[in-house]
Amino acid sequence: MRAFTHIGKGSPGRESHRAGASDRIPDNWHEMSIEALMGHFDRNRRVHGAPQPTVEALMYSLRGRGVKALEESATWRRLSSLSDQQVIEVGDRLQKLRPEIARPWSAEEVEVLCNIRVTK
Repeated sequence: MRAFTHIGKGSPGRESHRAGASDRIPDNWHEMSIEALMGHFDRNRRVHGAPQPTVEALMYSLRGRGVKALEESATWRRLSSLSDQQVIEVGDRLQKLRPEIARPWSAEEVEVLCNIRVTK
């Protein structure tokens, strides 16, 4: 029933952290472009993920509005702050929703979620 097991290149976890992802400002920050500096912090966020309340707010919007919620900027912002592992967990949770609470997502809908996250 799982739509996916991995997103992107490399495996999320310690390897990425050792490869240079850091929440510290780089020593050569003044020599970096704004894009490179943003990329530095984006890698850190992708490894460590978003706070749990962000995950729950995303689940709330996706559970209530379905794939249509992916068109909303707040939903996109929350989704983009999640680590790869958190996205996998959200996808799993969406597929396991109890019908009396909300309609479970199909594997195709979870794939749309992942594809939007990767392309934006």
